[in-house]
Amino acid sequence: MNVGQLTQSAFLDDDQFLLKHLPGNESNLRELRAKIHSLNIDNLELVKFVLLVGPTGTGKNHVARVCAGHRRWLQIRDAKDELDPGKSYVDRIAPLDEYLDRFGEQMLPAIPEGLVESHLFGHVKGAFSGALKDNPGLFRDEGYQDILLDEIGEAPSFLQAKLLAVLEGRPFTPVGGISKQMAKCDKRIFMATNRDLPKMVAEGTFREDLFFRVRRYTIKLRPLSDSPDLIPDIAAAIIDRLWPKRLRNEDKRPPALSAADNDWLKKQRWDGNVRELEEVIELWISAGCPPDVHKVAATRHFSAQRLTVAPQDVNTAVRTSIREILAGKRKAPRGMSAFIDQFTATIAAEVGVALQSWYREEKPTTDTLKKLFPDMEVGSIRTQMSRFGRNQ
Repeated sequence: MNVGQLTQSAFLDDDQFLLKHLPGNESNLRELRAKIHSLNIDNLELVKFVLLVGPTGTGKNHVARVCAGHRRWLQIRDAKDELDPGKSYVDRIAPLDEYLDRFGEQMLPAIPEGLVESHLFGHVKGAFSGALKDNPGLFRDEGYQDILLDEIGEAPSFLQAKLLAVLEGRPFTPVGGISKQMAKCDKRIFMATNRDLPKMVAEGTFREDLFFRVRRYTIKLRPLSDSPDLIPDIAAAIIDRLWPKRLRNEDKRPPALSAADNDWLKKQRWDGNVRELEEVIELWISAGCPPDVHKVAATRHFSAQRLTVAPQDVNTAVRTSIREILAGKRKAPRGMSAFIDQFTATIAAEVGVALQSWYREEKPTTDTLKKLFPDMEVGSIRTQMSRFGRNQ
C-alpha cells in the first residue's frame, strides 16, 4: 500500500499504552509507535493486513500483539460497559496479555498439513474423522478481531492460493461445508516472516501475486544489535511484562536493572535479538533478581556471547578481558581464536593487534600465558602472537 494513501493525524508520541509496551526514544521506535497509532486511529478500516518482516527474534509477534492490544485498549477506554483490566495499576495500563482477549495467532509450520484448512477456515461436524462438532476456524471465529499468521514464508503452495483468496476478500467455505455457509474474513490479518520473500518469489517457492498483496503495508524490524541504546528500555519493559502476578498482588514492584547490568546488556551481540534478551531476563527473574545479570546469563550459552566494542575502545576492551580472565572473573577461552571470537567480526583484526600489543608490552610469563590460554601449548601461543604482526 502506498503510504501516501494513508491518513495520519498529528502524532505527538504521548500514547501511554504504546510508550509502555514499545518503549525507547530512538527514531525507529518513535516511527513504529506512530505507525501503530495510525493503523488503529486513522486507518483501521483501510488497512486490513500488515506484513511484519525482520530477522528471527526481532519482536515481530510482539509488535502484532501490541498493535492488537492497543486497539483493544482504545475500545475499552472509550466504552462505558467494558471491564477495564488496568484500573488496579498505577498508570491504569495492565500488562499486554490483559488486552489480547480478541487476538488469535497461529504458527503455520506448527499445523499438521492435513489440518491446515480446518485450523484456518474451519470445518463442519462430520467433515472428517474426529470432527465431532463445528469449528469456525481462525478466519471465521467471531471472538477475534485481529489475527496473526506467523511464518507466512513457510506456507505450503496449496495454502498460498487459498490465502490469496482470503486477502482479496473472496468468500470461502469451511471444510465439509456447503455454499450457504460461505463467509468472508472480517479480521485484520498480521503476517510475520524472517524469510526473504522477493527471493522466494524469484525461486518460485512463494506466489508472486500473494507477495504483491501482502507487501502493501509492511513494517520492517531491525536487529537488536543495531540499537544498543534501546536495550535498557526494552529490558525494563520485558521485566514489567514477566513480573509474576502474585508479586504484583502483594504490591511488590519489579526491580530495576543496575547501570552495570544495563551496560553489560548493551555490549552483547544478541544474535537471537529480543527473544534472546527475553530469555536472559526470564532467567534473571526466576533466579530472584540477583545483582549481576551476566552471572545468570552465563548459566546458559551467554559465556560465549560476543562483545560489541567501538574500534577506538578495542585496546582497552582486550586488556580488560585479559585482566578479568587472569583474575578468575571470566572463564578462560579454549584458545586464541576463541578469545578473538568474543568480539564482533568487524573488529577482529584490531583485536589481534591489541592482543599482540599487550604481549609485547607486558612480556607475560609462561604461567600467565598458561592461565590465559590453558588449552594451548605455550610455544603455540608465542608463535600466534608473532603472526599477528606479520598479518597486518
